Amino acid sequence: MILELTILDWLFFAATGAVAGLAAGYLGIGGGMIIVPALSLYLQDKFPLFASQSQQAVATSLATILVTGTAAALTHHKRGAIDWGWIKQLGPGLFAGAVAGAWIADQISSEWLIRIFSVFALLSGLRMILKKESTAANISLNTAWIRISGLAIGSLSSLLGIGGGTLTVPMLSALQIKIHQAVAIASAAGVVIAVAGTLGFVITGLEVKDLPPGSFGYIYLPAGLGIIATSVLTAPLGAKLVHKSHPEVVKRVFGSLLILVALRLWLRSF
Repeated sequence: MILELTILDWLFFAATGAVAGLAAGYLGIGGGMIIVPALSLYLQDKFPLFASQSQQAVATSLATILVTGTAAALTHHKRGAIDWGWIKQLGPGLFAGAVAGAWIADQISSEWLIRIFSVFALLSGLRMILKKESTAANISLNTAWIRISGLAIGSLSSLLGIGGGTLTVPMLSALQIKIHQAVAIASAAGVVIAVAGTLGFVITGLEVKDLPPGSFGYIYLPAGLGIIATSVLTAPLGAKLVHKSHPEVVKRVFGSLLILVALRLWLRSF
């Protein structure tokens, strides 16, 4: 069936990747909030007789974030915007949580987790739109709750196929980290989530027989390759653009995205 893909299929993957890459660089979200719904609809239409389309959309999204997120994070790093102390503290929890999220996605329905996440996204989006940018505070990274928050962010992000920016950026913003730096940190954190989540979905998906040709575990390779081809080019562009944007503009764009995502996920959970 891989050979039956048309030019329209490849154009769809490329367009999805281009938009997701810009979002990944500009907002630090990894692009999953765009890739997962787009691929879910595509796989349901293209392969209606196969099961696990949602798991495949999530897994493929995480696999693309490995490349897209790395491209965005490198651009942020070159600008000195990433505080690697945050990655050191959040990293172990992000990794362990992402592996757990992939296992959960393979085992149970995630409707209630999606509803909880959608409420969080809605409240976070409203807060980011309404609250003014504040001065960065002197925050201690050596706190247990920060490491625990990494575990929660990793598990939910892997379960939903996102890079974690929709959770990481609001958390850092609430701690008075400036929005540009929060986006940069979230980009790097998303790579950690993507590595662990992709590994988890490959392992759990290898046992599933009812998947379309071209699948590696739960990852649908043609879509992954097509998305990466353009997202890796647009992610650095988005990362450069965010550092030229006014902080309040970035926060309003991010907050609006969170609200739209929250509404979409809430409706999808019923």
